[in-house]
Amino acid sequence: MDNRARPGLVMDVTAKFAPGPRRRGWGSIFTRRTRAGERVFYIRFAVAGRRVWEAVGLRRADAESRLAAIRKALAEGDALGVKPITPTTFGEFRPVAESVLRRHAPTTFKTELGRYALLAKHFAKPLHEIGPSDLRDFLLARRVGKKKPRPVTPGTWRCWLALLADVYGAAIERGHAREDPSKEIAREREVPRPVPYLSPQDVGRLLAALPGDVFGPALVAAECGLRRSEILGLRFADVAQSPGAHGSLVVRRSKSRGRLVPMTRRVAEFLGRLRAAAGPAKLLGEEPLFRVKADRLTGIVRATARRLGLGGATLKTLRHSYASDLTMRGTPLSTVASLIGDSLQVAAKFYAAHQPADAAAVAVARWDSARERGAAGGAEAPDSSNVRQNGRQNAAGA
Repeated sequence: MDNRARPGLVMDVTAKFAPGPRRRGWGSIFTRRTRAGERVFYIRFAVAGRRVWEAVGLRRADAESRLAAIRKALAEGDALGVKPITPTTFGEFRPVAESVLRRHAPTTFKTELGRYALLAKHFAKPLHEIGPSDLRDFLLARRVGKKKPRPVTPGTWRCWLALLADVYGAAIERGHAREDPSKEIAREREVPRPVPYLSPQDVGRLLAALPGDVFGPALVAAECGLRRSEILGLRFADVAQSPGAHGSLVVRRSKSRGRLVPMTRRVAEFLGRLRAAAGPAKLLGEEPLFRVKADRLTGIVRATARRLGLGGATLKTLRHSYASDLTMRGTPLSTVASLIGDSLQVAAKFYAAHQPADAAAVAVARWDSARERGAAGGAEAPDSSNVRQNGRQNAAGA
């Protein structure tokens, strides 16, 4: 008989296995045939941070009774070296949770702490007694917005689940829980929705009504799609004369090498006047292009938009208007994403709904006409081997 078929033999399959939700095969019975052709019953379960198999014997009744005994022992906290559960609530676990959240989410620590306070206020039961249905009901009962309460968005839903995963991970390590019930809650899928934007006429009205110190940053946001932090971080040395028909802006952000954003004629002329009025020391130094505070910039744009009847338009609305207008004019989403400095997934989420209805048909028509022109002129399709060889030569030259 195979060594694995000896009754009572426990095999450690995974050195480290975090006991999460009851996945397929958790606490199950299965059979295997030995080299001698005998059918042996095994049980498989997760315990003490490991996934283990145990060969029971040749009868299914023995496997069922053994699995029932293990489950009963696990419930009592005294089997296979498992430490008994130390009951604790969200409120009592708060000091540990604060240290975990401060380490895992330093930038959103205050927001995560506020969410944890809601958990501590709502749940009086110990952590190990809270099930997936309890957490799901709690999340479905959340409402955001004071005037028109609405359910949490899929993005906020994922933030809640990430918070619960961090907290329960720490609780499992300290013996306050055995599994994370939030892993059994399905992630809500985010539906792409268009963002609010202004028409080119409304953008022109808004820009014409802004004061002089706010007009420049708003113009760059509306015609280059830059963020507020990127605009206020521009220096005179970041205005490049090329590439682009009217030059480019070198936009640098932390943790990135920056990107080149082509300027429109209007932006190039405005920045050219600024450079002409500045002295040589400003052009060569770290002097900012725009001397305006962030709060004033945001407040003036919002107040002017409300006065003109444009709703709550902000500087971000001008950025969205730039990207939306490009998308509606047939610009590929990949190009829009590179211009505004976002990923393709984010661009698709915000601007895919603005794509023309006939975008696919227009693209196929352009490709078909270009192919016909090439065939009429005697041009042949490029050989794939030549393309690969040229690509290797270009990579070697770079």
